[in-house]
Amino acid sequence: VQTCALPISMSGSRGLLGVLAWCLDHAFRQIDGKLVVTAFGNGIGMVHNGSRALKRVPDIRTGGGTAYGAEAITLGAGHLQLEDQLRPRAIYVLSDGGWIDTASGVAQITRYAEIGVPTIHLSIGVEPLGLQASELVVITDADQAAFEIADRTAAALSGRR
Repeated sequence: VQTCALPISMSGSRGLLGVLAWCLDHAFRQIDGKLVVTAFGNGIGMVHNGSRALKRVPDIRTGGGTAYGAEAITLGAGHLQLEDQLRPRAIYVLSDGGWIDTASGVAQITRYAEIGVPTIHLSIGVEPLGLQASELVVITDADQAAFEIADRTAAALSGRR
């Protein structure tokens, strides 16, 4: 069973992000997994806490600043069983690349890494600024994020990661 937190901030791709969240939620449920989605920018917000299937494509509002990335990770991770080492777990951060690390962000990412939870930052168009993620992936558009997450999830489930 896979658990995944998905903090996002890609204001230019707002329309696609809701579709991405809906598709990922339904895909994770097919493998008895759980997806939690938070958004960050000028603040943070819970988009989906994973307690039940998304019935509609959510309207995801993102954009603005980047100071709340760490809080978005913490908010999302709080709804998951990240300490359960019997299941593959991951945190995927989707951004426009403008997130600059804060001390709290580095602390959270480091804490999750210590318990075996990678933070994979998918950034649209440009390499992210100084994120202490386990992996940095530059993508060309929001659609590509779904494929990257699917590939990494399949690899984790098959024991390749």
